[in-house]
Amino acid sequence: MKTLTFALTLLAAIPAGATAQQPRPEARVPYGDLNLQTEAGVKTLDRRLARAVMAVCPDERGTVDMARKVAARRCIKDASASLSPLRDRILAAQAAAEPQAVGTR
Repeated sequence: MKTLTFALTLLAAIPAGATAQQPRPEARVPYGDLNLQTEAGVKTLDRRLARAVMAVCPDERGTVDMARKVAARRCIKDASASLSPLRDRILAAQAAAEPQAVGTR
């Protein structure tokens, strides 16, 4: 099964006393079950990627600490930006692997 794995370093969100030994947040996004030749398949992939970003980034809802809010929003922005080229490569690889229907006369 095809799965995209990504990890993020959340330096701003790690408490000052944290050690370098802490594991980086990681999320796995399965996509082998999707038909990425269809709009529905691509939308499902995008939803899975968005959920993965939210899973690895700290939840800032209900937080009054502005530094934590900024760190969480930065995490979401950076994670989304880092996934964009991976998403594009997955879609390009799927398009190259799947033969396209060609009309003939």
